[in-house]
Amino acid sequence: MMARYNLRHNPSDNLDRRGVIEILENINGICDGEVMYKGTVNFDYRAGGKLVGVGVIDFGAVSVSSCYFYYDTSHEVMKRSLGTFSILKEIEYCALNGYKFYYLGYYISKCKAMSYKGRFLPHELLVGGEWQEQVVQNMHI
Repeated sequence: MMARYNLRHNPSDNLDRRGVIEILENINGICDGEVMYKGTVNFDYRAGGKLVGVGVIDFGAVSVSSCYFYYDTSHEVMKRSLGTFSILKEIEYCALNGYKFYYLGYYISKCKAMSYKGRFLPHELLVGGEWQEQVVQNMHI
C-alpha cells in the first residue's frame, strides 16, 4: 500500500521493496532495526478486513502528535476521507486516555493535501513566532 501511495504523490519515484521499508523505518523512528523512540505507534484503519490507511503517531507525556498518514489510493478508498476519519479517531483516543494536547502535524493552509486540518476548531497556529488560537477557519494564514 505504501508503494502505491508514494507513487501517487511522487510519480517519479518507483520504489522497490527496500525503498518502501526505508521510508516506513524513517517514519516510525527505526534505525538499523533498533527503535530510537519508543513513543511511536501505527494506528491501522481497515474496511472489510482490508488495510486502507495507517496513521503514524508519536506519544508524549501529555500529548499525541499525528506524524504521517498514508492510505490506499484506490478510488473506492479515496472517496472515504480517511485523513479526516483518522483525526477524529485520534482525538477520540486522546480524550479516552487523558491526553491534554493533540497535534495535527505540519499544516500549510494553501496545500490541498493539508488544508483539511484547518477545519478542526479550535486550534492554535504558530504565526510570527507566537501561538495564536484559531476559533474560526482561516484559509489564508
